Amino acid sequence: MPDIVIIERKGEKRPLFGSATASSGTLTVSGTPTYAVYDSTGTAVSGQSGNVTGFDNTALATVRAWVNLDTSAAALVAGNYNVVITILAASSVDSMTRTYETEVGLVISGL
Repeated sequence: MPDIVIIERKGEKRPLFGSATASSGTLTVSGTPTYAVYDSTGTAVSGQSGNVTGFDNTALATVRAWVNLDTSAAALVAGNYNVVITILAASSVDSMTRTYETEVGLVISGL
């Protein structure tokens, strides 16, 4: 089940955000976060995965990563999608690196 649902018209391009929050202390992102887009059947959408557009690269209580998703891409027809943003982040409390995932529900409406 998505953490949030966004509705966009076909052809829009705007950032979709994922985040990770420390229960105490701060988190520092390790490496570059990634994203993947899945259709309503759970199948990965061709050409819609890779490194995110940007992310917070300093120690914070909540770190964010975002992808500027261009819904004009031919592979993204009108319909329902899930965008999974994956962040690896190290905790200042125990130095453990953990995986955090945010699932954004994306509804692309026709023109």
